[in-house]
Amino acid sequence: MADLTFGEPLGMLESSEYTPWVKAVFEGFKFGVIWNLRLEYPILAPIAEWLVPKSIRKMEKAHLDYSAERVDQRLAEETKKDRADI
Repeated sequence: MADLTFGEPLGMLESSEYTPWVKAVFEGFKFGVIWNLRLEYPILAPIAEWLVPKSIRKMEKAHLDYSAERVDQRLAEETKKDRADI
């Protein structure tokens, strides 16, 4: 998916290990469960925000920063006519 999205692979097939970005995505799933409480029960919003550990917020920021960096890097490159990406 990274190859199609960003024009280059993450290299996980070669190393068989998760990149920090993929680890952040998995941590984001945990964050999503807590965050959905806030959406389903607005009165619980302050509690839901309090329940989100700093480590998950840090992973969320790492995920967003990495994604933005990859998009900026891809946009700075010349588009390859023989190999399109999204």
